[in-house]
Amino acid sequence: MASLMEKILCDYLEKEGLLTKPAFNTERRQHLRKGVMLPVKTLCTEDGEACIFSGVVTNISRGGAMVLFPKGFGIPFESNDEHPRFELCVESPENGEEIYLDCETRYRSVNDDQIQLGTAFVKPKKKSVQTLNRLLN
Repeated sequence: MASLMEKILCDYLEKEGLLTKPAFNTERRQHLRKGVMLPVKTLCTEDGEACIFSGVVTNISRGGAMVLFPKGFGIPFESNDEHPRFELCVESPENGEEIYLDCETRYRSVNDDQIQLGTAFVKPKKKSVQTLNRLLN
């Protein structure tokens, strides 16, 4: 529904000469995404207690990742009221090396059986970036 509204609005603005088509169609992401299916552990704090939740990374880039979680396990991301920071632990399929990345939620979609989070990495450590680069190449 949102994309339909966006299309209608952009068509109107273009018709009025307030928006040029190339400016609208430019990619906003800084980094290309790579489609993957990697198990991930999510480490977060809820009410002062450390929590670990399992999920799956479906795509990843140097700037962020899309993570899926099963719904109904008390995962704190089900609420649209909060945008918690958390840490992802992704295991490299090549050598088993773990990549720890601090994240913040940028996008959230909740349906009947899953929670989908679009995340951005926050100040990743040099070692994590190096390991991530090997995973992406």
